[in-house]
Amino acid sequence: MLREEPPPLTAVPRELERILRLCLKKVPARRLQNIGDGKILLEEVGAAEPVAVPTRRRKWLFAAALTPLLAAAIGSALWLGRRTPTAQVPGMVRLTSDSGLTFQPAIFPDGKLVA
Repeated sequence: MLREEPPPLTAVPRELERILRLCLKKVPARRLQNIGDGKILLEEVGAAEPVAVPTRRRKWLFAAALTPLLAAAIGSALWLGRRTPTAQVPGMVRLTSDSGLTFQPAIFPDGKLVA
């Protein structure tokens, strides 16, 4: 396709094929120089008429595009607004009052007292 001309287009009208061939010319001086020229030629053929999207279809497209955004916003709000439980850090309590060496503590089986 880079060095040869493209094959004939059989599925398009003859006038449209002529315009497409002008866009695909290999020699830059022989091809259309800007898109405005191509638009004028397409309008003359009648191929560049704007396609109107029905209003009902537009509403469905808008709703389909908005739904994922809305779901993402709600999910983000729930994720960021959730409360994380704060860990209770036990306070430190002095167990001995003597100045000597205190070692080998014993914890009662119920876990409430230290000897």
